[in-house]
Amino acid sequence: MSNKLPLEPIELTLEGDLLVERHFGGSTGYTGENDVLESWVGIHKGCGYAMYRQHSNEKFDCLVCSGCFLRILFFKEIRTYGELRKYLVAEHNNLRAHRASPWRS
Repeated sequence: MSNKLPLEPIELTLEGDLLVERHFGGSTGYTGENDVLESWVGIHKGCGYAMYRQHSNEKFDCLVCSGCFLRILFFKEIRTYGELRKYLVAEHNNLRAHRASPWRS
């Protein structure tokens, strides 16, 4: 962690839930895209509580908010904030395409 600027918020849900910086700068710097997702990953901007990485099953891990219990599943192979961001952007694009489908009833 040696970034001079805070991590750009990561969109967790299409409804606007965001994961934001867990550090406040200072001598350690801020979290970067290449930093590893550890047990405490950041703050849920929606409710202001801490979010933690937890094991879900043999295929998935999840982020869980300690305040409102929002739960975000992702493949356990995802290791960094940048990989998480890339995965969630792809998932959200797929959901947006599905919601915009003229075949959706």
